[in-house]
This record gives sequence, C-alpha cells and structure tokens, in this order.
Amino acid sequence: MKRLFWRDRREETFPAGVRILAAGYRILGRRAGSFITWWVIAAYWLFNRRARKISRDYLDRVERFAEKSGKGHLRLNTLSHFERFGHAIAERILAWGGEMTRSEADYRDGAFDRLAGLSREGKSVLLLSSHLGNTEILRAFNTRRLRVTVNVLMDSRNSRKMAQIIRSTNSEAAVHVVEADDEDSVMSAFLGDAIVKGEWFAMMADRLTSEKSRRTVRAELLGGEVLLPASPWIVASVFRLPVFLLHAVRDGKSYSVYLKEIGMLSPDRKCRAAEAERCAQIYCRELERLILEAPYDWFNFYDFWRDDAGD
Repeated sequence: MKRLFWRDRREETFPAGVRILAAGYRILGRRAGSFITWWVIAAYWLFNRRARKISRDYLDRVERFAEKSGKGHLRLNTLSHFERFGHAIAERILAWGGEMTRSEADYRDGAFDRLAGLSREGKSVLLLSSHLGNTEILRAFNTRRLRVTVNVLMDSRNSRKMAQIIRSTNSEAAVHVVEADDEDSVMSAFLGDAIVKGEWFAMMADRLTSEKSRRTVRAELLGGEVLLPASPWIVASVFRLPVFLLHAVRDGKSYSVYLKEIGMLSPDRKCRAAEAERCAQIYCRELERLILEAPYDWFNFYDFWRDDAGD
C-alpha cells in the first residue's frame, strides 16, 4: 500500500463540524458540549476505517513500548483516542475565544515564568512542538499574557480552514501564520526582520508534508524509525535561535505544560546534519515521555513510522 503523507490528504477538520462543537460548548456549557462532541466523534470513528486502523497501530506501539519501559500493561482503545481528538479541537476554539483561562493550564517546573523572562528580554526564540497535546491552547494563553508576537512557520495549505476559524474567533490574536515553503530568500528576509523585532517563532517538528520533502532527519520513536523534518533545526542553526520544546497535554481537568530547553545549535555548516540528528533524537525522547503520560493526546492520524510503510 502506498504510504500516505499529510499533505497528500484532504484536511479532515471541517469548519461546519468544528463550529458546531464550539457552539455546543458555548451555548449549552461544557458538560452538554462534551456530550455532543462524543456523538460527533463516535460517528467519525465508525465511518473512517483508515484513521481507525492507524489509531490502533499507534496504540499497539505505545502498549509495547510501555511494557518494555517498565510502565506496565496499558489497555488503550481507539474510540477514546478519537474522543480526545474531538475535545481538543473544541478546546482550541474556546481558548482562542478567551473562554479558557490560564488557570486551566498547570505550567510545570516554572515554565510560564521562564517564558515570561524570555519575553521581557526581548529575544527571539524558536518554540518547537508536535501534534501531541494542544499547541493552540498554548498560543492563545501565551500571546494574551506574554504580549509577544508568535510567527507560526508551517505549510498551511491543509490547515487553512482551521486557521480561518481561529481568526474569526479572535481577530486580535498576535499570531502570524507564515508559509514555510516560501522561497529561501523570501523566508530569510522575513526571519531576519522578525528577529530584529524580538518576535518568536513556532514550528511543528514531527510531520513531513510529503514524500518529496528534501530536508529530513532519521530518529527513533517508540521503538521504530521515523523521518522528521530537518528544517526546524536548520532554522535554529542558521539564525542562532535558542530552541525550546513546548507541549501541553491533558491532565484531568487541566493542561500540564512542559518546557524543555535544547539551547543553541552549532552554526557550523559542516556540523549541521549531525546537530539536526542529535536534537531530533532529544525531541523524540521528550515525545516518548509525554506519550506515556497521555497516550490519547497524540493526533497524527497518518502513516508515521517507516516500518509501517509496506503494510
């Protein structure tokens, strides 16, 4: 079976469905909104056989990895995985609309104070996240409280619908979506100007947009080999940006926010490939740690591991 990459798929977050979920939360309250979400996601789970299979393969991998890591035997099911995904979508919209507060996020190990300190210093940083947890909630909280402009570097062709909904929810959000596949000269000029202003940058570091992605790095995640984009580490090296890994995962009624500092990468062009590989593996170790804490918070519903490509 041909391996299916993210950009090769149509966006599966339909604006009408997302608006219905968010409206249900606002009008009927969170308990009723949660009930509506469950039924919407149950229907999606029932009729999307491919996504269900990918979810099952991922959860099986987590269960095997947990046992090998001495975490015990986990019993994970695909419906709960889908349900968590549905609630995460609604919560993103609520966060951008100001209907979720910072009190619903528990910043572990002084993470918020560290972010606030970076903001006061006026220095540009690169925040790397993944499709684990709810990055949009962090953007909504942090831009409102830290008063810093965040430039999200991404290929937004498959995410424009969600971006439009976010903008309609909060048109004043200090977040700019920048096409990361623009010509290098254009991107370099933009990054240079933004760095002078002390703006921040955010990227997802766990998803290749297509099989033709030129800049990749190999790493190991949950016992299998994965191909990850090298571009985040190249950007950090070329523009001398300190790198932080930032994630928020569900922990009961709130989100636990984790900030891990990678630091500066070597600017030496000859070391760039080795540096990208080293940092990508650190990144994967952090993902593994958080996945074991919140296995249902991983939202990569496509063929991720290289050893699954021939299934």
